[in-house]
Amino acid sequence: MKTWWAILLCLLFFTEDLNQQAQASASKNHSRKKLLPKKLKSKNAQLGETLAAIATDLKGSLGRWSFTLDGYEMAVLTDVNADRMRIIAPVIESKSLSRDGLETLLSANFDRALDAKYSINKGVVWATFTHPLNDLTTKEFKSALKQVASLVRTYGTTHSSMDVVFGGRAQ
Repeated sequence: MKTWWAILLCLLFFTEDLNQQAQASASKNHSRKKLLPKKLKSKNAQLGETLAAIATDLKGSLGRWSFTLDGYEMAVLTDVNADRMRIIAPVIESKSLSRDGLETLLSANFDRALDAKYSINKGVVWATFTHPLNDLTTKEFKSALKQVASLVRTYGTTHSSMDVVFGGRAQ
């Protein structure tokens, strides 16, 4: 899994670079006011400090990190212009999903995945969490990291991000 994970991570970083360049260009061309850039850059630094304290194999730079947490390969990507933060972790190749498996993931997203979700992109099922960067607290960030790791760990069993089930029912 490490080889395709590294390739996909590079693709995501490259895509993120292109998106940020396009947003910066659009911002300059349309004189759009940037959303709290200093505060969000500071928030990015806080995320990096938190990751340095709890993750292993931390690589990357401000706003783009890959690391291992609880034995799972993960990444955090931020976009200060869009005020967004995303945590991702690969689960399985999407081509191995049956229709029933896809339905199970969608059902889990409704009541068991809670704040983290299963997503599919570039041929991979990902455990993901997205949040506005500006409003994200350290406590929420740590919880989100644990929830994403839990979705990877519980894939194929409970498909849950926590011990809580929304609505109190399990499938």
